[in-house]
Amino acid sequence: MLFLLPVATLLAPQILAEFILLQPEDYKAKFLEEGFPCPQACNVVNESTYSWAMENLPFFDASDKDIMDAYYFRIKSYRSHLIETEYIDAPFVVSEFGPAVSWGGAYGTINAAAGHHIHEGRWIRDPRFMDSEIAFWFGAHHFANGTRGPGGNEAYSSWIIMSALARATVLGNVSLLGDLLPAMVSWWEQRARYTRTDCAMDKDNFPRCLALSPSQSMWPQCYGILDGWDAMEGSVSGAGCRPTVNAMMYAEARAIATIAAMSGNVTLADVFNQRADWAREVYLDLLWNDEIEFFSVYKLNLQHNDRWACNCTDNPTCGNTSVASADRFATPHKEAVGFWSTLKSTSHNTPGCPPLWPCNKTANVRELLGLAPPYYFRVVPTNDSGPTKYDAMWHQLANPAGFAGHWGPTTVERRHRCFNQSQDMAECNWAGPSWPYETARVLSGMANFLIEYPTPQHTVTSTDFVTLLRTYARSHTQSMAVHGSQPWIGENIEPDKGYWIARSIMYAGGSDPRPVDCAQCRQDPRPRNCGGYTGVPLCCNGTVTSCNGTIIPTPDHDRGKDYNHSTFLDIVIAGLVGLRTFFGNFFLVHPLVDDSVTWFALDNVAYHGHNISISWDPKGQRHFSPPRAKPCPPGLCVYVDGALAAQSAHLTALNVSLGIPLQHAKMDRKSDASVPARVSNIDSIADGDLVFVQPPLDIHVGLDAAILAVGRATIAWLRSNGVAVHSNETVVHVALATRDATFGNLSLIEAIEPTVTKTPAAEFFARDGPSARYFRGKFRNESVGKFAGRAVTEATRMLGKPYATDFQPPPKDFYCSSLVEYSFQTVMHQQHVFIDQDFKLIFVPSEFWEKYYRAMNMSVPVNVSGSNPTLLLHSPVVSFEEISVF
Repeated sequence: MLFLLPVATLLAPQILAEFILLQPEDYKAKFLEEGFPCPQACNVVNESTYSWAMENLPFFDASDKDIMDAYYFRIKSYRSHLIETEYIDAPFVVSEFGPAVSWGGAYGTINAAAGHHIHEGRWIRDPRFMDSEIAFWFGAHHFANGTRGPGGNEAYSSWIIMSALARATVLGNVSLLGDLLPAMVSWWEQRARYTRTDCAMDKDNFPRCLALSPSQSMWPQCYGILDGWDAMEGSVSGAGCRPTVNAMMYAEARAIATIAAMSGNVTLADVFNQRADWAREVYLDLLWNDEIEFFSVYKLNLQHNDRWACNCTDNPTCGNTSVASADRFATPHKEAVGFWSTLKSTSHNTPGCPPLWPCNKTANVRELLGLAPPYYFRVVPTNDSGPTKYDAMWHQLANPAGFAGHWGPTTVERRHRCFNQSQDMAECNWAGPSWPYETARVLSGMANFLIEYPTPQHTVTSTDFVTLLRTYARSHTQSMAVHGSQPWIGENIEPDKGYWIARSIMYAGGSDPRPVDCAQCRQDPRPRNCGGYTGVPLCCNGTVTSCNGTIIPTPDHDRGKDYNHSTFLDIVIAGLVGLRTFFGNFFLVHPLVDDSVTWFALDNVAYHGHNISISWDPKGQRHFSPPRAKPCPPGLCVYVDGALAAQSAHLTALNVSLGIPLQHAKMDRKSDASVPARVSNIDSIADGDLVFVQPPLDIHVGLDAAILAVGRATIAWLRSNGVAVHSNETVVHVALATRDATFGNLSLIEAIEPTVTKTPAAEFFARDGPSARYFRGKFRNESVGKFAGRAVTEATRMLGKPYATDFQPPPKDFYCSSLVEYSFQTVMHQQHVFIDQDFKLIFVPSEFWEKYYRAMNMSVPVNVSGSNPTLLLHSPVVSFEEISVF
């Protein structure tokens, strides 16, 4: 089926770029041309990239020159990988290498780092680029005549769906992802079919295997992969159920569940939430190694598969299916003498490296792949009471015997005997060199840990984050690339010496360098005779200086320039600056800086159709003040569309509201047919009445979808508990009406951020626009109604009390319905006023509320009594009718 991007995407409507803190001209010199060696044009600004960046990306300033220089360098390098295609349904894609490589797909596309590409590109203002990139990976590659063109290389593990969802939080809706949902489901299930052990070992059992709980499976429900197809060839742990791909499959399942819920497919959401829950359960149990206190690769005992070699002899329980725990998954075994055990002696490996690990156990080696994914993909659970056993893994990051490196973290712990045994001969080796691919996930995972997990759980600090980010930036700006330039980003870097390993090896003739024999090459033009070339190189045909008898660089020696295999902009924006995105009409700013970062500013961020600007200038050194808005005092300031929206003199987390959305999707306003609409006007509202509000909601926006889901679940709960509910109306807010005793002017007492307040009727009814709906609630029973006036007095006493963003019970703070309920409970001296039993707060969909509470370093409340506006609307003691306001 031909998939076309939505018309809205193709026309690309958006709020225009606007800089209020920074002057783009001041950063123009960051966009100079580059080369290797540098051509004469190097001192000329690339005007095209500079103009594109101004229109599409945030500009950044900071006291740290390396971080700032790397930021603008990565804008330039990323722009070079935005490739225009001939596909009408995917006009742009993102490539991995600059020069084409043989294993790349159409237009140089490879799925291994596509998750990085989308996370980095999610901050691009023009939606066409990422809409197109995402659609491409789910089947959008058709020519104008309707024929289907080639797609990307999809052979590697990847996390495209999760990244697409993260990008949707910046955009503010999941409409595109809802259209792609069937393709996403198919993609996930096909991956499960061939990589999940229980499904792969019994192919006739697919897809029934997906419905089995972990305890029901004969084999472990983990996802196995060769390390090369996990983009980590030559790793010490090798093939097996790797912490990387298993975290990806968990996150992808959770993302599908979120997209399904927001698209109204609750059944599909439930299915994938269950799959995600099981994946997390297996991950935390099977992949955790208590001996080394680290997540590591579980070495599967796969019969007759010598590329997945493991040692059954050293594991006495191997093959014994009666053994409990992980060893119960053992199968009848043919001793594997595998790929790694037959490495040639020319590999320069230490004998026994990589080891032939025991079967049905986790490998006893700490690798960086066991640290970043559990936090990057949010597998590790939150814990309010302190660090979990998993959180101590972070200590290995700066440990000299662990992963510490001057130019970046090593991929294997230094203390292991197989550390760095082959770095000078294997271009893509993962047994020690530092890889930006994984460093980026470590930094983003650490940012998730510091921002989304409770403070008592932290085992690292903002200083640890800044230190590693500075190291990562320096690997761009100060590293050495053979026949290259500065800055540079390549494949892997020597962690102590700072040179780019793969490039050095390729310029030295490759992992198996051989002198060129021009005569033999002309007779038999195979790589072994022609210096790695397929065909006669120019240096053997007299066109250039002869290379006969010399070792020459490999044909692909320049493939690693501007290697697009990691992120940097996203780490600065979402980590250092701490801009955290949601589907609701708000965002969080939680900077991860320490005293070494004396200022920063981020300007021109496109978010939900608004422009966001953020500055941190605690001493007023830089004077980041917009020309048309209230000046920012020293400290942290956040601007929305040029207006100061939040500020603090100290470094802290700020929840920032966007105000009234620019646009709302229209919804069906028909009431339940069993309840004819009875319309009154605001003049009919009496002192002590309840006023309910239903503003325009967009089911594609996370907060709106969650509000609707909670309302519907509340109605279902009422009906299941014997309460007669005659309509399906849901509301999001409730207030107490009060009239001035002298003039009868109407006001509403309400709990609304930031405090309990008394709002004049004109302001109250104008706040949510002309499309909002309002209901007046009156008390059916005089035994309650007679207390309404006194309840208003009690509510008035609460004016100025803080709003309960965490929905905890009063009287310390209040949310809207708790203010109403508490006021009546207090004056009536009884617990149950609106419902004759306890109501436990409902939090659905769980993924949204987990993210909501993580932003406050909290867990979702469990078994907490309370109320919500829909519960009060349908209370047996309340009757309601719609109010005509406009």
